[in-house]
Amino acid sequence: MPKALATGLLFLILPFLLVGPSWAKDGPQTQARAPTDKIPYAVSERIATHGDARVIVQLNTPVVRERKLNPREKAAQRRLIADAQARLASELSA
Repeated sequence: MPKALATGLLFLILPFLLVGPSWAKDGPQTQARAPTDKIPYAVSERIATHGDARVIVQLNTPVVRERKLNPREKAAQRRLIADAQARLASELSA
């Protein structure tokens, strides 16, 4: 895995680990989740019991395999991904 990608993933996951316990307000008695809730019950449960959870965040950003892109398109796609990561980080910090 390229170093930049690994750093990006860490950047996305770290906020979840830092603010995690606030997600588990409902406690274990609430198993049903709202349809719009993006955090699975198992993650909330793990955070409630252990204080943290590892997660993979999937951004809702369309991507094309880089080998199909010219250098200009590749740079533009990487900027879109970086912008989506920054928006997510900003939302999580709020």
